[in-house]
Amino acid sequence: MNHMISQKIKELRKKRGLTQKELADGICTQAMVSNFEKGEMIPSSLTLYAIAQRLGVDMNYFFDMASTDNASFNSSDAQNIIRKLIHQHDYESAYFIVQNELVQEALLAPEHRQFLLWHKGICQWFLHQQLDTAIQTLEEALHANDKSNIEQEIAIMNSIAVVYFGAKHYEKSLAYYEKCLPLIEEHATISYLVKIRVFFGASRTFQHSKKFTEALFLSKQGIQLCIEHETLYLLGDLLFQTAHCLISMQDKTNAAIYLEQAKTIYSLQNKYDYLKIIEDLKINYLN
Repeated sequence: MNHMISQKIKELRKKRGLTQKELADGICTQAMVSNFEKGEMIPSSLTLYAIAQRLGVDMNYFFDMASTDNASFNSSDAQNIIRKLIHQHDYESAYFIVQNELVQEALLAPEHRQFLLWHKGICQWFLHQQLDTAIQTLEEALHANDKSNIEQEIAIMNSIAVVYFGAKHYEKSLAYYEKCLPLIEEHATISYLVKIRVFFGASRTFQHSKKFTEALFLSKQGIQLCIEHETLYLLGDLLFQTAHCLISMQDKTNAAIYLEQAKTIYSLQNKYDYLKIIEDLKINYLN
């Protein structure tokens, strides 16, 4: 699907006789247009809307063309672009694509339908803070696939727990993590990325539930997985979470060590807001 969108942007731009610089003017940079056309970046919903306006088409044109070209488009394409948009926190674009995919819901493979409902629920929460609606959609997703995909089900339960955590319903969030954690232990084939997400989220929820020892154990498990798989995925957050647990346990010496390690990771990732939070935490709690 991403390939189809990038291809159509390039085709329409050339048809309209525009250079990349002319298409980008007032919308984004020429380099971004180049990356869009090569499929290396996904335009946000606002950017795609502006590009569509300049090219003289409705934004739906890009998605309609992608969904009708069966030779170039499949469920894997859709899932990849939705994942990227969620990672970029572009929930509006992700929701648009999910809804477009669900138009022919009855024809979808159960696992793909489950994936779409799962991400629909995520978008409903992060776009509109619709707790009841989001939870209802996520619960529907959890039970949408007759052929069990345990990894996807654990990921959905993690999302339910994250939504409850965001709504400050810590007991309900904890209940879902207490379902997830034994399943991770039982199934050795679960992706390390899913495990890292669960360990991080569970650690936050246990901490807010005043279960500091359990929270510390989980955050350290996440850190160990990052080290074993040589990934920075959530590593800064896990280091920061570990420091937060240690502060709650009055272990200021080790908390300072983990904060410095988190600071290093956040510096590499240019997460300047997080660096400011660390400095404030050091001033308020470690001095």
